[in-house]
Amino acid sequence: MAQEQRPGILLIDTNDAMGGVVRVHFNLLRAIDRARFRVYAVCQKDSPIEAGFRSIAGASVFPIHTGTKPVDACGGWRGRLGDVLSLLRLVPAVLRIRRICRREEIGLIYVSDKKRAVYLASALRKLTGLPVVYHGHTHHADYAINRRLVREADAVVVNSAAVREDYREWLGPRTPPIEVVHNGLDAGEYSPGGSSLRDELGLPDDRLLVGIASRLAPDKGQETFIRAAAEVHRRHEHVHFVLVGDDSIFSDNRDYVPHLKKLCRESELDDCTTFLGYRNDMVNVYRGLDIVVNAAWNEAFGMVMIEPMACGKVPVGTSAGGIPEIIRDGENGFLYPPRDHARLAEIIEELVRPESAARLREIGETARSTVLDRFSIETQVRNMEAVFDRALERRTP
Repeated sequence: MAQEQRPGILLIDTNDAMGGVVRVHFNLLRAIDRARFRVYAVCQKDSPIEAGFRSIAGASVFPIHTGTKPVDACGGWRGRLGDVLSLLRLVPAVLRIRRICRREEIGLIYVSDKKRAVYLASALRKLTGLPVVYHGHTHHADYAINRRLVREADAVVVNSAAVREDYREWLGPRTPPIEVVHNGLDAGEYSPGGSSLRDELGLPDDRLLVGIASRLAPDKGQETFIRAAAEVHRRHEHVHFVLVGDDSIFSDNRDYVPHLKKLCRESELDDCTTFLGYRNDMVNVYRGLDIVVNAAWNEAFGMVMIEPMACGKVPVGTSAGGIPEIIRDGENGFLYPPRDHARLAEIIEELVRPESAARLREIGETARSTVLDRFSIETQVRNMEAVFDRALERRTP
């Protein structure tokens, strides 16, 4: 098929730090069929994720400034002033992207639910007349332009049935058709194997490692994890606890990391708890853990569940949001109520007993099979390509 006959898909990603949404974008852009689509990405200039987009074979990348504020300018009058000034920077960004759309003969704009991406896509939809596919990765954000774009987009996709229900409650009778496309990953990359994590931590082979991986913020539930760890440690001193992630993305967690470390000291966990910080070797980290916990209050989907599952690890997640669409309690992992550290501790204690070793292996194998069957990148890309096709067909004269 000639290049000019292949529709150009332009992803707009305004994230300025690595997170679950960015990993989803990387996975999709790597796997979209180049024989059917030309792939382009607009990303935040001089951000940590720019190099990641540039590493994707066959993707044309256009870094731009979209006015994202630094974390220390998000509060008070500085934050309000920063909002105004940063939005003004979207004007040249819109004009540049419009030129890109014309020059590259873009056929469709693909946008996530991040605020600046929504502003850009809304303006470009009016200026270019191109179809827009809106992809909701989290629960709704209630502001006028977001509501309008969701209602007017040529297709709306969300990553879980829980998010779809949230959108329906938000938008009421005027809710457009919304398709659920679960996230996927490359199960060849995320797979069982060796890890250097235990050696890095200087731990003997008889220690079990229980970890949690997420940005450090209250709604991600690390406090619940630490309180559960304190309960487990009183009776099982052979367990070491690992927290992966940093606090660099949002301003709601400025005092949260000091709070967590203080809680560790007060709970006498300093000798059995490690804060790893941000890591770019998550496959290695997951392979080194035995049990991986998600403690988020209301996770939209949960890449941090399917990633360790693909590595053959036992997931323990909250029974809220999209997590129950991944985990079947007692079969391929375990569920517990959000913020219930006592129940989380009970589950961990059941799993770290010496007689539970065979059960850990069995559930880990079932967890990986779940990812292979339901959450592969091939399945996600096939479903997203069908969405792109339908959106393009609606705009074809």
